[in-house]
Amino acid sequence: MTIFATTTATDALLHQTGVFPPTGAPGMSHALFVLAFSYRAVFDVFGCYLTARLAPARPMLHAMVLGGIGLVPRRRLKGACTPHILARMPMTLDVSMAPLFVATATGAVTDEEYSAQLVEWTERIIEPGRPYAFVFDATGIRNVSRAQRKLQADWINDHRAAIKRLNRGCGFAFNCAVTRGLLKAVHWLSPPPYPYAIFATRDEALAWCLKQLANQPRFGARFRILRLELAGRQTKLVAEGLRCTDAAISLWETGRRLPSSRMLLKAIGVFVRLGASPEDIEQLRSAWMAERDGRLRLRSHVPESSESQ
Repeated sequence: MTIFATTTATDALLHQTGVFPPTGAPGMSHALFVLAFSYRAVFDVFGCYLTARLAPARPMLHAMVLGGIGLVPRRRLKGACTPHILARMPMTLDVSMAPLFVATATGAVTDEEYSAQLVEWTERIIEPGRPYAFVFDATGIRNVSRAQRKLQADWINDHRAAIKRLNRGCGFAFNCAVTRGLLKAVHWLSPPPYPYAIFATRDEALAWCLKQLANQPRFGARFRILRLELAGRQTKLVAEGLRCTDAAISLWETGRRLPSSRMLLKAIGVFVRLGASPEDIEQLRSAWMAERDGRLRLRSHVPESSESQ
């Protein structure tokens, strides 16, 4: 009776909070199966322990009989482990804060809409080849379908190398504590190729992602690291064909100036001849593009009166 009461109450709570879908809906994700099995296992062990403690004689036999009864298939478990698809509502991608991108979902999208959204993520986030951070705001939804979770997993696998190289952090926002815990467990079992954090609010996720972008090494720092590893002194770069002064290199490394695209290509050629790896070159190029874009955005927000002075 104790096991039945606790599992029934837990099922009802998870249905009410939206973690489990309504009874009778088709399909169910593997993660929710694991969750349902986990708390049932705990309740079953506790029930058998309580039965053994209260048994007048032969406590092990009473516990084994109760365990055998627990093996009988329960339609309640089948009802708890079903998928949940909410009312159809769109998902949007906000690119106004690039390189910080914010995807917002309200309710749930159809599989076709979700697939179209992944195509947009590829075109706007992955293909430009620039470092970025990503916020997934799901505070307005309760769950997504198993097919959509598979679509996203396949998308990550298809672009794993680019995501690992470019993604500076992904902040997830879910207002349901159980969903946050489940997502942490899934990421613990299958770590994604990027830093991540899970929050209860959108603002917390935004703040964390902005900090992730700010903490990334700038172009000058990456340039200096490569120069020290491959060339040592600045004069070695000049001797290898980088036609600039030591003073210019110092300005780049301290962040006071950014080399032109033409000088960047020359520097990349020198580093390649000195043995730089493709990953080192890509990181250097991405850092240069990110810093250039940041400076252009800052310049575009300078008032005209300030520019004329």
